Amino acid sequence: MDLAKSSQFKFIGSWKLASLSAKGQGGHTVHPLGPKAQGRLIYGADGRMMLQAINPDRPKLSSDDPLFAPEGDIRAAFTGCTAYYGTYTFNEADQTITHHIEGHSIPNWVDRDYIRRYEYDGKLLTLKGPIIISGMQGELDMAWERC
Repeated sequence: MDLAKSSQFKFIGSWKLASLSAKGQGGHTVHPLGPKAQGRLIYGADGRMMLQAINPDRPKLSSDDPLFAPEGDIRAAFTGCTAYYGTYTFNEADQTITHHIEGHSIPNWVDRDYIRRYEYDGKLLTLKGPIIISGMQGELDMAWERC
């Protein structure tokens, strides 16, 4: 396939997180990484990808050495970010992008596939898919804009 002629070509490159929210049961909206979440998503022409998202308002560790920081500091830092990398496949017919996870900040989520429905309006790339929020199933909604 000639990548430059495929619809997938429009996704290649770097994206900046514009918004991140999730709808929980009952339709209430939450912001898993805070209302000002920041992040980057990169799709390479070689089929590789990476994503990182953080809560920029996470409290700082009380020690510059994370091995000596109190457990509460580490928990707040860990739960205020997510990062993973792997490969991706694009399915234009289903309007989905699947992230095949090779490495993740949460070890249990390695070797999983995240199937995300996408919408692209020429400016924002919106990815939607399932998420677990406080033990309940929800719907993740991430909007990305070109860097």
